[in-house]
Amino acid sequence: MTKHRSVGSVLGFIATTMALLSFILGSAPFTPAMLLVFPAVLLATVAALFGSWRLDVITVYFSTASWFVVPMVDELAFRIDYLLLLLGAFGAAMGAALFYGYKRAIRIT
Repeated sequence: MTKHRSVGSVLGFIATTMALLSFILGSAPFTPAMLLVFPAVLLATVAALFGSWRLDVITVYFSTASWFVVPMVDELAFRIDYLLLLLGAFGAAMGAALFYGYKRAIRIT
């Protein structure tokens, strides 16, 4: 892995961690964890420019999900914890699929 790639991976990991933390703590409305979304998306964009686009996709998904989960609960007939579980399971499946694609691409090259 080149130094160029490792910088993107580190930034992407930090951004994904911030987005996941915001998603987990985002069940309470108007939580300060929502402020983690903006720097997480910014870091993910920089990481994508360094070539770590899979982490960017996961970060943007969890950032968007954490930001819109509370207004979605008001419109839908779901409890907030069920909606967080559903969105989290979908995000985990998407992350696993992207990781599988990454490992497969590494094995081919």
